Amino acid sequence: MTKRNVQKRFAGALMLLLSCLYPFISTAQQRPEMADILRSNGKIYIVVLVICTIFVGIIITLFYLERRIKKLENNQSDITSPNQIS
Repeated sequence: MTKRNVQKRFAGALMLLLSCLYPFISTAQQRPEMADILRSNGKIYIVVLVICTIFVGIIITLFYLERRIKKLENNQSDITSPNQIS
């Protein structure tokens, strides 16, 4: 592969990437209508409340799983370690 072919491929890939990203870049500059509508109706607080509820549920589930895993690890270590007679 020559240096010229590498440059052509790189330029083509760059143009393809930019053409794919153009719609996202152009709409990012505009103000989102959905957020304005939710904010004006007061429903944005409902959305935030639902997201917070989901996040708290995930945190609680992770703590619960961590406790269960720790208990299983302790049980397994008790089973695998030999009983020491004092």
